[in-house]
Amino acid sequence: MYKFRFITASLVSSSHGANVRVINTRLKVLLDQEYIGRNYDSSYRIKGKQASYYLLPKGIKTLSKQDYTVPKVINSLYRDKQASDDFINHQLGVFRIYVELKRLHPDTFHFFSRSELKKFDDDEVFPEKLPDAYLQRIRPSKAQSKPNNLFLDYYEASKPFYQHRARIKKYIEYAEEEGWQGGLSSAPTILMVFETKPLMRRILRLARKELETTYEDIKFLATTTDTLKSAKPDMHIWRDADEEVSKSVSLK
Repeated sequence: MYKFRFITASLVSSSHGANVRVINTRLKVLLDQEYIGRNYDSSYRIKGKQASYYLLPKGIKTLSKQDYTVPKVINSLYRDKQASDDFINHQLGVFRIYVELKRLHPDTFHFFSRSELKKFDDDEVFPEKLPDAYLQRIRPSKAQSKPNNLFLDYYEASKPFYQHRARIKKYIEYAEEEGWQGGLSSAPTILMVFETKPLMRRILRLARKELETTYEDIKFLATTTDTLKSAKPDMHIWRDADEEVSKSVSLK
């Protein structure tokens, strides 16, 4: 919950390889003891939605004693009870991406969520607006085809297009300012996971156009949530924005 803010029983089950009934039992204990809260009503069943869980003050206070937490994230957790559906769905979407990347690339990357990256805010290594996640290759590679540092963002069709455009521009500015040199071993590759194919095609065109305005060597790779979910470990599922002809690559 600290890593992703919101969870579901099935996502935790998939992430940890545990039986979903066991996870549900543990969540019920935490719920009954008021460490966590739950989002669920009759409409969830009709829509086929799963209950989502978040931390309550009692759980937040307990969690704050852990060494890996930082005050600014702990303070933000108190607002999760009033979080919008859009925010909850986005966080769960990032969690799903994490599960699929973990399945496709076991023991390949360290995965740091936005909450975990706030620990490094003062280092000025990462962009001012943090990515949804940062992936760092566990065993660094010298091959250019195997990026060692990757920023990941989840793009939803419901969000205004200008927000997506601004994101692309900010990453190019970040590359031009070379802020990554303060702590990363190489310039990051930008991973974009899209909710729909039409949005992916539109953003890829935008990214290709923006790349023509800079001399910086920054790479944007894109895929969709459906492709990620159905992919097998050795498949090439990432489209390179710099390639006009459709060409897919692998993170391996």
